[in-house]
Amino acid sequence: MRIALAVLTAATLAVLTLQPVVADPLPPLQVAEPRAVADGVTYEHYYWADPDEGLPGPTNLPDETHVHVLRVDREAFTGRAETVLAEGRVTDKETVPSIAARTGALAAINGGFFIVNDSFGTPGDLMGVSVIDGELVSEAVGARSALVIRGDDLTDAWTTQVSTTLTITAEDGATRELDGLNRVPGIVRSCGGVGGDVLDGEVTHAPVHDYTCHDDSELTLLRPVFGGTVPPADRRLLLEAGGVVLGPLLGQTVPDGHQVLLGTGDAAEWIDAHAGVGTRVRVTETVTTPDGPLDLDGLDVINGGPLLVRDGVADVTWVEEGFGRIDAANGWVNNANPRAAVAWTPDATLLVTVDGRQALDGSGLDLPSFADLLIALGATDAVNLDGGGSVTMTIGEEVVNSPSDGTNLRTPFTRGTPRPVGDALVLLGE
Repeated sequence: MRIALAVLTAATLAVLTLQPVVADPLPPLQVAEPRAVADGVTYEHYYWADPDEGLPGPTNLPDETHVHVLRVDREAFTGRAETVLAEGRVTDKETVPSIAARTGALAAINGGFFIVNDSFGTPGDLMGVSVIDGELVSEAVGARSALVIRGDDLTDAWTTQVSTTLTITAEDGATRELDGLNRVPGIVRSCGGVGGDVLDGEVTHAPVHDYTCHDDSELTLLRPVFGGTVPPADRRLLLEAGGVVLGPLLGQTVPDGHQVLLGTGDAAEWIDAHAGVGTRVRVTETVTTPDGPLDLDGLDVINGGPLLVRDGVADVTWVEEGFGRIDAANGWVNNANPRAAVAWTPDATLLVTVDGRQALDGSGLDLPSFADLLIALGATDAVNLDGGGSVTMTIGEEVVNSPSDGTNLRTPFTRGTPRPVGDALVLLGE
């Protein structure tokens, strides 16, 4: 089986044929004339129609799938690529077009996984590692693949597995694991944490995507970027930025220039024993890849996963990264869904989305087919970002894909609206 990628412009017709790695064929792709976004940035809209595969519903419309690509020539593009938190804080959500408008972005795409509502933890909290301009904002979920950008420069960006180690050391020398940053203690969405995280009555340290672990003895640290009301805990301790313990938190937010240490269960007892008023606690944060610790200076990291392509070959690491239980058919991986990814070709960085979950714009792709598509687009490496209803791409603040949030395949003449998300990757001018 071969994938033919047909590129149509006003004067030329070029066909790129590549050897894929998945068994099920994708129909030939076509693209309208590319649209210039900025120097070095081009928008490409690919599509294919398969009239033999109808969708449920009374109209049985053809399944026409649409693929959107921002192709960034790394030599020609002189702007910046930045990670932006929704409304500039953890405890909020914001649509990608709103983020693009607020930042003056040339273009933007949704970022990593995040918590949708308070039954799963802190809404807006990123469900995995997040580093914003050198500040670790959220701890990792296990050691999943992520997007790393140094100095807002796409020529110094890559994907790798990223884990975090957080420890807190009291003035008397006592040390304890710090379970999390900028989140409610006790609720660990997608698991993959430290300590005694429990899922279905069993302790686990492995990521389990979109499942919720619980831990009744946690120590978490909030910083001003948290931005919301401090959640309940057995102990809520106000610290100076440098770690000096000031006493119990009397307000409901994290004051500028301060931190709040939250403890539940055994962790609250640790606070009582080792974090007295006037003493100092020290937090150590290590962000690690298979090649060793990362220097956080000037670094942005967006959580994601699984890896999709490595060295030009499809390598969908969903089992290793905990994106589905092995003992069950995994719909998140194997069913067609809207998708988003960042991919690398020898000379360009690609931001890619696939429409899905709607009759007018297709059902989407399973992850193996998505990897195959990225290879057909020229990718040598690629990492998956948040998908489903979160998938959004903009040029400026104009939405160019067809978001699926709020849609239903059985109401085929509807399109969705952009979902408020936890963060976004934006392209900015010089």
